[in-house]
Amino acid sequence: MQTPSTPRFRFRFRVSLAGLLSGMVFLTALLLLTVSYRAATDTTLEVADQLLEANASSVTQRTNDFMAPAERAVRQFTSVTTLLTDQELIPLFLATLASTPQITQIYLGDPQGRFLSLQAQPNRTFRLKKIELTGEGLIETQAILNEQGIPAGEAKKASAVYDPRTRPWYQQATSSDEFSWTELYVFASTGRPGITASAPVHLTDGTLRGVIGVDVSLDSLSGFLVAAKPSPRSFAFIVNEKTELVAWPNPEEIIKLVGEFSGPVKVDDLPYDWVKPAVAAYLKANADRFCFSLGDERHMARIHPLKARNWYAVVIAPEDDFVGHIKSMHRSMVLFCLALLLGAIIVALQTARRLSRPIETLAHEMEYVRNLELDREVSVSSSIREIQDMTANFSAMKTGLMAFRKYLPMALVRSLINREKEACLGGERQEVTVLFSDIKSFTTISETIPPEELISLLSEYHAILHDIIREEAGIVDKYIGDGLMALWNAPTPVEHHAWHACRAAVKIQLALDKMNQDRLARSLPVFITRIGIHSGAAVVGNVGTPDRLSYTVIGDAVNVAARLEALNKDIDSAILVSSQTHAQIDLQFECGSFTSCGSFALKGRSEPIEVFRLEPNRV
Repeated sequence: MQTPSTPRFRFRFRVSLAGLLSGMVFLTALLLLTVSYRAATDTTLEVADQLLEANASSVTQRTNDFMAPAERAVRQFTSVTTLLTDQELIPLFLATLASTPQITQIYLGDPQGRFLSLQAQPNRTFRLKKIELTGEGLIETQAILNEQGIPAGEAKKASAVYDPRTRPWYQQATSSDEFSWTELYVFASTGRPGITASAPVHLTDGTLRGVIGVDVSLDSLSGFLVAAKPSPRSFAFIVNEKTELVAWPNPEEIIKLVGEFSGPVKVDDLPYDWVKPAVAAYLKANADRFCFSLGDERHMARIHPLKARNWYAVVIAPEDDFVGHIKSMHRSMVLFCLALLLGAIIVALQTARRLSRPIETLAHEMEYVRNLELDREVSVSSSIREIQDMTANFSAMKTGLMAFRKYLPMALVRSLINREKEACLGGERQEVTVLFSDIKSFTTISETIPPEELISLLSEYHAILHDIIREEAGIVDKYIGDGLMALWNAPTPVEHHAWHACRAAVKIQLALDKMNQDRLARSLPVFITRIGIHSGAAVVGNVGTPDRLSYTVIGDAVNVAARLEALNKDIDSAILVSSQTHAQIDLQFECGSFTSCGSFALKGRSEPIEVFRLEPNRV
């Protein structure tokens, strides 16, 4: 491996950092600028939040004041209805409608279906509607009254279609037996959104006299929202817990949408992108104050609950309405500082590049080392002494790892590195396929040729076996003189491991046939190899001592594979496979054929095992 080049001049890392201090002086100015900007912004936003809070509180109070007359009217009529006849109630209804513009209709319904209603009309008149029980059933009478309560035309009579007992305001009051508000809905008579306050009326004996109802139109509630503007682009509105709009600064816009949707308008129905994220953010955070972003602009929101009706007053304002002038001033100051900082930034960038380049190179090289790609040369040039020392040590580490990987299977080494923890004694039970190989008459061969030549021939032989085993997803566990032991399905899982082991055995015999033909042509000894393969459970892990470990497989599966390799000599075969391995060959095996040799009692086993001869297809 190439030794890293050493520059003529070497400096310590802290000396290089000292050169950056000049740039830090200029950066301090920027820091001070940022701190002052944040302080001014935070102060302004705090004031803005207080303005939004005051505005939301004002909307809440005015809404409560707006709804209060309806509640007072219901409670007043509840107390007097038991004492007055329907005819005596009409002047009271008329006086209330005339003095309270947000109340559009007052009515009384009873358990027999009778109904008395007075509704305000746009032209200072009132529509009187009565449903009375007669011999012909429920008859409805309608008439128009002037401001004094005098009929302004002929009354119209017809069979009653309207039944107050089926209406939500009636059913809600009778079921709760107390004052209540209905949900937001669209009045059928006007097509405008509103809400109804109702309460049951009981006689002195506790009998239900009927239910008083008061309709409140929410059009005029939207009026004072226009004035609720703490900033030029701020906006206030009211929604209920179903995200239906209760009040909107432009009521006519809501009326138009009501006609399109035939019901209360929800926030999602509005053509304004900034309203939806505000309500969505509130539902998610469940906080009374929060911020949200829409495009590149940040908005502030303040929400006040109206507890009696599960309504919420919402006030939204863009942050730039409050801090826009601060941002403008800050931009001017930033431009001034940029001119001063430009030179320092150039110096800092050049210095940082010079310092970081060798470190980045080493970092990339470490990634290659992690993946055991150790053949790349490391060439790092730096004036920093510590970086040069690190590069030299890194190169030495790579050299050691290159030697280390030659003593252990690559798959095992990579597995140990990926685990990112120290190897320790112990193992786990696992299904594996084990292959043993041995050279026929190797002792006799070793007596006829010099040791140096024997090592060369044996290395060539082992290289062939090693490459084929690795191609078939196996690992060489150990070399045992002229033999070896190979594993499949450990340390990493291998699908169809028995099939891969048998395929490796066939490929080994075919490769050795070619090698032996070449050796015969050169008058060199040939290596006839015998192979045994068995699949079964074994303990896979580390054995040895805490200071010296060996990764291997222990168990009956190993012993059987070794005995099968030795059995080749007795029955004159090259590859023997156990019935357990043969049973796992669930894929089509085109490179050889299996022939049963019968059952044999192997040494160390109490029961015989069926053995199969595997013959390669030499086509």
